[in-house]
Amino acid sequence: MINDEEQIEEQNVRVKKQCHDQLRDIGLTNFSIGFMFLIMSVSKSFYENDECIYLREKGLDFGIASLILSIFSLAFCFCIDQMEIKNAIQVHKFFTFLTFIIGFIFFVLLFLGVYKGEPCGALRILSIVYLVMVMFSLFCFLFVLCCLVLLTANDH
Repeated sequence: MINDEEQIEEQNVRVKKQCHDQLRDIGLTNFSIGFMFLIMSVSKSFYENDECIYLREKGLDFGIASLILSIFSLAFCFCIDQMEIKNAIQVHKFFTFLTFIIGFIFFVLLFLGVYKGEPCGALRILSIVYLVMVMFSLFCFLFVLCCLVLLTANDH
């Protein structure tokens, strides 16, 4: 009986540690991406031309949203050890889902900004790199998903 309780407690500690590490990684990634878009949207040396309005505006919005999300993610990262295991998992799922939604929305908005063809210099290059990274990540995710479906179909 005591051994089972110890195993459950040890498993809960491992799950909380995993949630802590992933929230930290999400927060730091959001911070770095948001900071890059924020700096490049504000500094004229990166967007090079005053005609770059739409992409600057969306880049600035994306930078602010990513920084706010990273602050909350890192704040919950530090207090996740004090939460119950159920709440820790829910917080982790919430921030993962929210990061996906914000990333997808701004993927579409930045794609529209790149498609408009405004003369934006380095901000345009950063947006294109971001779009390529997201498309590559989605491709890898879909590839892994298809492999899992095929493997489970072969088992049955």
